[in-house]
Amino acid sequence: MIFLLVYIVFYPPIYAIHDEAAYMAQAYVMREGTIFGDVAGIQVAGSIKTESGHFVSRYAPGISFLLIPFSFLGWKFFFLLPLLLHLVGFFIFVKILRIYSISPYFSLLYLLYPTSVLYSRTLMADVPSAVFFIVAIYFFLRGKKFYFLSGFFLGMLPLFRYPNIILSVPFFIYLLVDSIKSARKSSFAISPFSKLFLGFLPGLFLFLFYNKIAFGRFLIVPYGLQGYFSVINLPYNLCFYILSLNVIYPFMFFSIFLLRKDRFVLISSTFLLFLFYALFKYMILAPGKSMLKTSIVGMRYLLPIIPIFILSYVNSLERIKRKKPILANMFFLLIVIVFFILDIGLVYQHQGFLKTQEQYKDIIYSNTDQESLILINDNAMEFFQHVWGERKYEVFVWSKNKLAVDFEKYHFEKLYLLTVIRSDKEGNEYVRKYADEIIKEYSGETVAEIKGDPELRLWKLHYESANDSVSEKRSIGEAEKEIQKREE
Repeated sequence: MIFLLVYIVFYPPIYAIHDEAAYMAQAYVMREGTIFGDVAGIQVAGSIKTESGHFVSRYAPGISFLLIPFSFLGWKFFFLLPLLLHLVGFFIFVKILRIYSISPYFSLLYLLYPTSVLYSRTLMADVPSAVFFIVAIYFFLRGKKFYFLSGFFLGMLPLFRYPNIILSVPFFIYLLVDSIKSARKSSFAISPFSKLFLGFLPGLFLFLFYNKIAFGRFLIVPYGLQGYFSVINLPYNLCFYILSLNVIYPFMFFSIFLLRKDRFVLISSTFLLFLFYALFKYMILAPGKSMLKTSIVGMRYLLPIIPIFILSYVNSLERIKRKKPILANMFFLLIVIVFFILDIGLVYQHQGFLKTQEQYKDIIYSNTDQESLILINDNAMEFFQHVWGERKYEVFVWSKNKLAVDFEKYHFEKLYLLTVIRSDKEGNEYVRKYADEIIKEYSGETVAEIKGDPELRLWKLHYESANDSVSEKRSIGEAEKEIQKREE
């Protein structure tokens, strides 16, 4: 409780980064009765143009939908959602421990798990995914009468992150086999499998319905997972995840093999998601690339299955406690003290990071206005949120690719170039290269600069007003083509 008091009173989140800004903006879009940012007149970071010609967020809609009620209170209240969800997960975890006849005070390991603490301060999809999954597990463990509710929460999981649907597969396999075995005793229509499936349908229909409206097709994964997966990624990622699980809580990874109750469902769900992300190319690195920090930050995608690892871990501690209570209690007390201190330090550092981000945002907004068009790299999108003030921006480089910018789409009086370069991101050399080309082409002059990590640079480009006749029709790169033609 002391931890929660310190957490809430002294270190409230005050800023949103890239994914969070997209979820926040999309919440305001949905509040207008649409899912298309251009229809609502709100620019949403990471939006993609659909076949219908509208722009929609590439992220799953679940978090933005949950944020709608908080939007009426103000954007800072958005950050109550992940904290409330984390506390709900803690409450449910206590109830699961009672089902397993495990001492409730072991639930502190769930509350204090550093990755959960960190991301309960963000608007990412990870905490909601973890909480909805643990609620689904709880109702599953309660027995047949609650299978419908278990299926309902499993069905909602893909609405937060599309790959979450993997988590439900073992539940269906287990109950399908069980229903087939007991088919002679009862009707399949009222079997446990049918109850789980009926509960799953609302979430499935919402998922398909949303995709059809947003992207024109029922089955589509707009985030572009293709190309990120390879067996080549497996060795490194497996080592990283196993090491991280064992570093954060000593030897926790191996404890899952000691689970005795509901082994198939819990262990299969865990390793299906574990293997899925072990094949995933993208690895989250903490600023400064500290191994401990990276272990905490990099466990983001595995948060939905972390409660199962913690359950197996405290189950092992409970067994040790029954034989050697003093040893188990001392070990548990040591972990709680160490991670209580670690979490306070983590929250403090995260708050410092957010304050720095806010300072960067203030520099951008104080040097530009609503009549400006700002060319940015993809890392700079997190500094733009319509609740902070309207700004028009266009991405000129994404990863290693230079993007054409058509000025005809915008009405603006001033043109700026903004680059935000982070040491833990790839492609920085391309950002600098393409930025230099634009600065040279439009005789850019430096307006603001911050050296550090991240590095921020803002230039004003010499470009004719959008009301002029010829110059506003030039897109980036067209001037270069004209020069080459003259030389030829």
